[in-house]
Amino acid sequence: MPIKRPSIMNLDQIAYYGSQDELEVILRTNYGPWTFNPNNLTLTLQNGRYEVDLEKMITSARTLDTIFQVQSKTWATPQIMFNLLQAIEDKINPQGTLCSSGIEHGPIDVLTSLTKRQVLAEQSSSGPPPPFD
Repeated sequence: MPIKRPSIMNLDQIAYYGSQDELEVILRTNYGPWTFNPNNLTLTLQNGRYEVDLEKMITSARTLDTIFQVQSKTWATPQIMFNLLQAIEDKINPQGTLCSSGIEHGPIDVLTSLTKRQVLAEQSSSGPPPPFD
């Protein structure tokens, strides 16, 4: 269910709703034909046809290599690639964790990074939202 936002928010409201959105992103498991498995940090294409291991995406190079490995498959339609990129963005946040400003920041520990984001989002989103003006 989408979060209803007021048309004008103060800074407390922006922080609250931002953390709600972040938590929804972290907990999301379906990306079109891809399914995120939080138990082993993989993305699996429908019917188990292909699996991407997010824990191997510890550097920009490895992440890019995985993306192009999938792209080379005959079944990799533009929609499948879009959904894969969306899942990678949501789970790893490559620009924030791997390559902001074009500088390599890896290797990263994907499980630790995802867990830290989830804990911070849960802490930020607890309690009722700030009242609307």
